Amino acid sequence: MKTTSLLNGKWELRDEILTCDLLSTAARLTTAADGWLAAPVPGDIHQALIAAGKIKEPLLGLNSFDCRWTEDRSWWYRKTFAAPAGWRDADGVELELNGLDSNAEIFLNGASLGSHRNTFRPFVVEVKSHLRAGRNVLLVRLSAGVEQISQADLNAPDGISGVGTMISTRGDQRRILVRKPQYSFGWDWSPRLATTAIAGDVKLRLLKAACIRHVRLRPCRCGTNDVVLRAVVTVDQLHFWQTLDGKVTLAVTAPGGRKHTAEWSGLLRSGANHIDLQIPLRNPALWWPNGYGEQSRHRVEAAVRTTGGTAHFPAFDYGIRFVELDTTKGTFAVRVNGVKIFCKGGNWIPADALYARTTPAK
Repeated sequence: MKTTSLLNGKWELRDEILTCDLLSTAARLTTAADGWLAAPVPGDIHQALIAAGKIKEPLLGLNSFDCRWTEDRSWWYRKTFAAPAGWRDADGVELELNGLDSNAEIFLNGASLGSHRNTFRPFVVEVKSHLRAGRNVLLVRLSAGVEQISQADLNAPDGISGVGTMISTRGDQRRILVRKPQYSFGWDWSPRLATTAIAGDVKLRLLKAACIRHVRLRPCRCGTNDVVLRAVVTVDQLHFWQTLDGKVTLAVTAPGGRKHTAEWSGLLRSGANHIDLQIPLRNPALWWPNGYGEQSRHRVEAAVRTTGGTAHFPAFDYGIRFVELDTTKGTFAVRVNGVKIFCKGGNWIPADALYARTTPAK
């Protein structure tokens, strides 16, 4: 059974008045046939508007000034999809939306799934009870994000008082109370081009019995060259009152291909289970800052097995390194793997003011 389905690709997009009633508008737009533009997801509304000839490329000349009207509208993305095979037999079906920019309201088949106010965190919700066999309609309502911020909010003790004069007077002061990229309202290098986007992946995830929510790693020195990699694997057992026999495995593959593993077996209680594991590594390849050595990384894979099957956590790469702040004898320095590092850096800005359209190649 395929456990994860991507709902990326071609969506539909339209605009409505900023103050429209959410529930009645969602009900109408779930079945509305006309007035939609083709829009990519991940993507920004400006991409769809450019493709449809509604606006010109906003980063050329003074074209960005002709895009200010987009801040005064609400924007509705729509995706029609079929429920994934096996969804009725799953113990849970989760919808995950990443990069909702901004002030998102989410609806599935006309039912409200909730609100989301943070572009930098995913929106995750259980949707099995809302799915239907055959055609399903997902609606996401977005705005530029600042329309609900008042002058009273700005005058509050946690308002703009802590922001430097130069930055606070640039663009729109309301931006600092919205969890989205701040530069989109104007910066020293960027025009005002308020991003409004589904900037990340949209996923449907089928869950059975248990799944791994997180893997946290911490290296600890053991002797001169050896390391013990301590891990906490967070397993979510989905049954709301029954315990379940489970087996958790963690595999760490070194750059040279040698694999190290650790296992745990026992009863998984309902909800979150934090499983402690340790993997000893003899003289492992370390990660070093640029110019001091290789950026060696280990491949990490984790899985939990129950009577419901095996659930895998997405594999990821991990660099083993030890970072310390050295303040001995009047020193103030950063040490990595015991070596004092001369710290320097540059200011990386997004490769595109419409960050959702940035490609890996760019």
